Amino acid sequence: MCRNSYSHDDPDHAEDIAEGYSRLFQRLGHLDDLEAALRSWKLAVAATPAGHPDLARRQQNLAVSYSQRFQILDNLKDLDSALKFGQAAVAATPTGHPDLPGCQQSLARFYTDSFRRLGNFHDLESALKYDQAAVAATPTDHPDLTGRQQNLAVSYNDRYQQLGNLDDLESALEYGQAAVTATPSCHPDLARRQQNLAVFYHNRFQRLGNLGDLELALEYGQEAVAATPTGHPDLPCRQQSLAVSYYNHFQILGKLKSSLKYD
Repeated sequence: MCRNSYSHDDPDHAEDIAEGYSRLFQRLGHLDDLEAALRSWKLAVAATPAGHPDLARRQQNLAVSYSQRFQILDNLKDLDSALKFGQAAVAATPTGHPDLPGCQQSLARFYTDSFRRLGNFHDLESALKYDQAAVAATPTDHPDLTGRQQNLAVSYNDRYQQLGNLDDLESALEYGQAAVTATPSCHPDLARRQQNLAVFYHNRFQRLGNLGDLELALEYGQEAVAATPTGHPDLPCRQQSLAVSYYNHFQILGKLKSSLKYD
């Protein structure tokens, strides 16, 4: 593929080139392809007039490419650029447009990345805001709803970890449960969603001491481990989390048995 085969003032051609390199990067994971995609997306955005119906989509794709490079190189300038163009894409997408929830979801993810990298609570609040908006704007039969519910659940749990507000944990459980319930048994994200739900239940057990929550943490933790293929990079973490739940369960039942023994 020729990297300089188009005019700088032809946004349609630049977009075609960018999409080609983006597909190559998704398939092969080569940084050079991502760099080429970024250059082409920047040209496409720069050559698209304000108010053009394709501008928001191009800004969104540019933001995603910056985010992908941030994930690889951990350069905060890339994350700042992802936020800049993600914000622009949301602002340029009309209310009710079918692309708006996806733009809001991506922007929420960029803010989450910023919160986890820098620890700025304002970023977490912004992530939660856009996650809420994305879920609210997604039709109930849309295939992306469960993923957006899961992201919202994680954001609520993140805020619970920061502030200790039980209402946030209850919301995490509500949306996490909805996501797991609506995810097909063969879906590649099911194990991750089950694991997150197990964590939410374990968090509530630690807060309130309800054995039923620990039982549910064990149930979903077991399902997450069973659904994770051998060799998967997340398997050891899920096994460790499940082991902790089993140990807590043992401690509680041991104490109950001791109490009954001496009553």
